[in-house]
Amino acid sequence: MSKFLLRKKQREKYELQNKERSEEEGGVDPLSLSPAHSSLNGDTPKDYGSITSLLNNEDVFNNTNTNTTSAETNRNNVLRGIHDQSTFFADKTRKIDFVLVYEDDKSDSLDNPGFTLDLESNPTDRTPSPNIHKKPGKKKQKFRLWRQKFLGGLQTIGLDIESDVIAQCKNNLHFLKLHAPWGVLCRYAEELNLRAPLQAHPNQELNWTEWILAKLRLPNPMWEDVPNRPLDYYTCPFKTSKIDRFLGSDDVENFFSRAQRSRLVYEILSTTAFGREKKGEVGISRLVEEGAYSAAFPLHDGSYEHPGNDTSPSDLNARQILYHYWARWGRWYKYQPLDHIREYFGERIAIYFAWLGVQYNSIAEQ
Repeated sequence: MSKFLLRKKQREKYELQNKERSEEEGGVDPLSLSPAHSSLNGDTPKDYGSITSLLNNEDVFNNTNTNTTSAETNRNNVLRGIHDQSTFFADKTRKIDFVLVYEDDKSDSLDNPGFTLDLESNPTDRTPSPNIHKKPGKKKQKFRLWRQKFLGGLQTIGLDIESDVIAQCKNNLHFLKLHAPWGVLCRYAEELNLRAPLQAHPNQELNWTEWILAKLRLPNPMWEDVPNRPLDYYTCPFKTSKIDRFLGSDDVENFFSRAQRSRLVYEILSTTAFGREKKGEVGISRLVEEGAYSAAFPLHDGSYEHPGNDTSPSDLNARQILYHYWARWGRWYKYQPLDHIREYFGERIAIYFAWLGVQYNSIAEQ
């Protein structure tokens, strides 16, 4: 058994034990809570990377840098989302695949001394000043060591890390942006048996209500032409040695979708140790549960706002399409764009909403 699978098995065993213990105590399993339940500033929780944030358009990074390209190029980049500056590193080349968030007190900075003395008012007074800088407690020191070892493990695997700091009144909010290079993605995609496209085939949707209404020559108010419909592919498990046989292998930057990149990086985060593996000190879920990190989430592809009526529907990014053709009250009676949901959120979320649609139709028929 490989080291990767061994760590994954240990993590699953720990989560199972934690869940059983929480059920016996009558509480809620912390690992069953998404990072959205963790508050970043202690006041307001944020559903980063969730369906809720699809409706709220949460901007995490505000980059003030501008490109020297033409206005038309910048406009198309913002529209498509895949080139949105907020989803890239500062070099505008490496994509942000995952974000880790933690906060620390300004008084706990490594540059601060253990305490300061106020000798200006009274040189003979050797008592510490009210604005004393105390050394961090044992718990904070433990969290710092965990983070250092965890990030060291990520760098050893090959992830690129870039840090942003937002200064608040009493705390510093740290955003650690992660990027997986091509070699790391290929290695883990092969180990996880990620399926890659070999050949596209026609996507023929079978909808019995649409077929009946068409036979009766009746208008179908539930149908809507959703742009940029994803294609279906014949797929097989990914193999690095046979990379030239897969569709899109010549474009290594976009061969793996955003969802696939985030999934691969999450597997790395879930199996990287930050302490003693025998004690279950493995994975980002445990770090978020303990409080070493406030949250861990992938980013959306760009803004959800519609750029204007002069923009062609085919120029919209995936998030804009989902918001304007699905996640609105005015679309409650339309067919759900399940192919778009599957491509953006994954199979689990698509199956969930497909089941909701079936359940809703069953209730309506009764």
